[in-house]
Amino acid sequence: PEGRVDRQSLGAIVFGKSEEAERERRYLESLTHPRITQMFEIEKARYEKEGKLVMILDAPLLIEAGWANLCDEVIWIESTESDRLLRAKERGWSENEFRSREASQVSLEDKRRRAGCVIDNTGTRVETKFRVSVVWDSLLNKS
Repeated sequence: PEGRVDRQSLGAIVFGKSEEAERERRYLESLTHPRITQMFEIEKARYEKEGKLVMILDAPLLIEAGWANLCDEVIWIESTESDRLLRAKERGWSENEFRSREASQVSLEDKRRRAGCVIDNTGTRVETKFRVSVVWDSLLNKS
């Protein structure tokens, strides 16, 4: 009604376990992924023009969409299943929705293996912030 996508309804359509849901998800991705890639390229050019040294692409489907090829570094943020589920519930997802969405993605092991860096996100916010700052500093020093 407000002109926005009803993400919960859309998720119910594209993250089911049926072949129809799989077809719908692939169709949705065929519409969105090229546009997202184009937007990334535009932002990257703007960053380069402005002399910015680091740009972050935060994308759960980085591997699936082929966007890892656009990146100099892939960083995997590791968290426990219980933490991921809690965060999903905070976004209004049911446990079934969480499981369906994770099942539709490349395995966590594959994502971890493809990453050049893994940040452990199982501690406190302060500990995680420190780990991120170490990686951030190393990225700035590479630039």
